[in-house]
Amino acid sequence: IMNISEDKNTIKLKGKKFNNIMTLERLSVAPSEYLTTVEEVADVLSGNVMTYVSGANDTVKAVTTDYEVSFTYKDANGESKTVSTPFYFTPSGINFVNPVQVLDMTVPGLIYKENSAEVPFANDPTKALLISTDIFDQFMNGNWYIDADNLSDYAKAGFMSFVNACATKENELVNYCYLGTYTYQAGTYFGLHFNSSGWLGAAAFDVTIADEEQQLVTLTPTEYVLNGEYYAQIDNFGDAIKIFSATFKLEKDRVVSPKAFTLTDVNNPNNVIKLVKDYVANPGHVQ
Repeated sequence: IMNISEDKNTIKLKGKKFNNIMTLERLSVAPSEYLTTVEEVADVLSGNVMTYVSGANDTVKAVTTDYEVSFTYKDANGESKTVSTPFYFTPSGINFVNPVQVLDMTVPGLIYKENSAEVPFANDPTKALLISTDIFDQFMNGNWYIDADNLSDYAKAGFMSFVNACATKENELVNYCYLGTYTYQAGTYFGLHFNSSGWLGAAAFDVTIADEEQQLVTLTPTEYVLNGEYYAQIDNFGDAIKIFSATFKLEKDRVVSPKAFTLTDVNNPNNVIKLVKDYVANPGHVQ
């Protein structure tokens, strides 16, 4: 069922089977301008840890991925509560698919403020989350993609050992590989995750802050997930894991919402890994 508004600027669609409603609004700017603005918003607001402290000293922690936001806070009984919802980006910020209850607020979205670490609640712009600039928060709550061209010779040799084995032994292409979070069988892991021609595998890592002041972090592999063990035994996935199994000094490219991290092995200066926030397809550049 379709209804067009009198001014011809809005179209409302209603599904006949489930009565789902979708509202389409005419763009007031050129599509290219709209998409550029949305990309700028996503660049800042995705993959962040944010906090809000109310007047009553109640603390809310919010974590965003590329498509979901979760809020953690203590309810009136002092019990920890977490609520999550998918969202989509707009030129003005984030719209939640479903409003969520956070403390005494019903929150439908978040507002983007250019050149600011503040992210106001859409229901009450006088209240705002603050984007964390803590380097460990930023590192642990993002997905950081590998590109062979961003690796030192030592690190590249380990990574390409895995990529080339997938190509020669499995006739597969490593579509992507990233260090970050993923969910499998209701468990959330931080580790090295890959897709090889549709086959998924991972190695989970324990992450320890080795020296907060020096911004050192230790990554220790703990277990294989999905097809990780098979690729370690057959296709040299262990060589890729090895380059990440160390204590690294973390460096980021910007203070708020970094786009890249450089990891330098404190015990092997030849092992340097640059990871980026933007998706990298075919990270081994296999022809």
